[in-house]
Amino acid sequence: TGCIATLNSQLPAWANKISTTTSPVVLVDQHTGWDANAHQRDSFHPNALGAERMADKFLPVVSSFF
Repeated sequence: TGCIATLNSQLPAWANKISTTTSPVVLVDQHTGWDANAHQRDSFHPNALGAERMADKFLPVVSSFF
């Protein structure tokens, strides 16, 4: 998780750097509250609960553009 925390701390600056008015880049925090035992079916892919959780986090952000 140390590598993930380091990467996540660098994402806002990267997103701000490449974001434009016509092509905004927004971040959705999928890491906070993620429980690999509860939300993954293997060491990489989300299970049904994990997919629902991800969708619940993405929906408000995506909806804000419409």
